[in-house]
Amino acid sequence: MPISQPTKAPPPITAATWHSTNANDILRFLVSIQGVFLYCKVLGVDPNPDASTAQEEEAMSVDVITRRQRKEFLAQERLVFDESIGSAFKAEVSQAEEPVEPAERQAPSESTPDAVRKCRARIARTAIKYSKAPSGVYGMQELQMALYELLCTMAAPNYSSTVGGVSPTSPTCGTDLLRLLNAAISPTGSVTNKNAKRAYDTHKDSFTDKTNFMTWWPMLLILQATKFNLGIPTAPASTPSTTRVRPSSPTLVLTSVGDWK
Repeated sequence: MPISQPTKAPPPITAATWHSTNANDILRFLVSIQGVFLYCKVLGVDPNPDASTAQEEEAMSVDVITRRQRKEFLAQERLVFDESIGSAFKAEVSQAEEPVEPAERQAPSESTPDAVRKCRARIARTAIKYSKAPSGVYGMQELQMALYELLCTMAAPNYSSTVGGVSPTSPTCGTDLLRLLNAAISPTGSVTNKNAKRAYDTHKDSFTDKTNFMTWWPMLLILQATKFNLGIPTAPASTPSTTRVRPSSPTLVLTSVGDWK
């Protein structure tokens, strides 16, 4: 099932807002569908690589299950349809008629446990019933298409020609378009560097007592990674003062237990 896009379309992508407002809008959408790893794979350091790896593996597993369900559904075409009862059925094959390979006619010896397990697996096969995917669980293809559609909407006013450079039939259409937009918007240059530095400084200084640290910190790392990728030097840390302040009152120094000066 296709992933629903935001009810209110995000603001258009511009060079000035690509690393700030646009990045926040894209990330908020991807967070809601467990797809932040797509953004991090293209645009810098991942603040939580373990979570991203888990999300990616889950999305790939959903695709595998979907393909298996599709094959199982299409296999119904090979059933025999009985016009008299208006229903399909599977023709049963008797054990004598069932093709058996020579290697399968005799059970393997106990000295070959792997073969024993394979033999038992062939005999004790039980059909399973697939569980319905819970809400919010999506496959890789669905996540890629959702990101692609979001970027198409955001890039249409100012970067329509860039959107045309990626085919929606590509299995990586979302990350392909994200990478292409970033290359078009963030080439190395003084203006881009200035905007990236301003976005980082603005976000860094926005932290207050009411700020949600769990959302503020990952964004700060992403903006920091953007600066790094653009080659923007980091401001040197201030050197701590070495001036010693003379105490205004006598200082007690503990030299041993029970001994004070």
